[in-house]
Amino acid sequence: MKLKNIIKEMKVLIDNLRIQSASIESKKRITGALSINKRKDGVEFYRKVDPVSYQRSYLKKDQMPLVKALAQQDYEDQVKSASEKTIRALQKCIKTLKEVQDPESVYDNLDPIRKDLVSEINSDDEYVRKWLERQRKRVSRKRDENAIHETENGEFVKSKTEVIIANHFKALGIPYVYEVLVFIDSSHYRKPDFIILNRRTRKEYYLEHLGSMDKSDYVNFCLQKFEEYKEAGIILGDNLLLTMESQEHPFVLSQLDSIIEAVLT
Repeated sequence: MKLKNIIKEMKVLIDNLRIQSASIESKKRITGALSINKRKDGVEFYRKVDPVSYQRSYLKKDQMPLVKALAQQDYEDQVKSASEKTIRALQKCIKTLKEVQDPESVYDNLDPIRKDLVSEINSDDEYVRKWLERQRKRVSRKRDENAIHETENGEFVKSKTEVIIANHFKALGIPYVYEVLVFIDSSHYRKPDFIILNRRTRKEYYLEHLGSMDKSDYVNFCLQKFEEYKEAGIILGDNLLLTMESQEHPFVLSQLDSIIEAVLT
């Protein structure tokens, strides 16, 4: 995350803490504080009016509403004190962060010649952001007329099973893009169902869902497609993953979870 975003979040936190403190400050105060005396046969509650002399008065059982009100006031006083200390610490931190260089800006500020000589270091979040940006540029601008099912990310896909897969990736925080263009040669391309990213290893995988495995023509089409994928460096058993279903054997999410556990964790 960029330092400017961290500073922005800190400022939001400061504002929230100030609102919380102001809310506590605006409440009508009860004179005194709660003192608790633990005994073997129970607990006694006292109201301290003068913190210097330690004078206190015993609170009877029928005064329990006052006991709770004093306890709540003491608790809120501690929250207010902690909030004020946190605000001061955050303000100091913001001042310090504004005086240092953002590590993620170092590469951007390099001389162009030096940029060509080094490999950029990215945080995981920044790497994912840039990866998604690159992959989305590979998606055709023309929407497929057969893509009529909408995912939680707002993409339109061709089957309800693909909706389930896409939504599962989203729920698990797995970066993915639907149907990027993969050029087999200069005039021929394919569109694998999903390209996905392992955040930890930063390896890309393509996932194809085979939805009609009980149809021989469809199976032969898929086998031909897999042969073409080889030309683009997409190899079954390496970076090409499969889920499948037929009329007798519908898709179950455990198929996908097994793949995720094997290659994406």
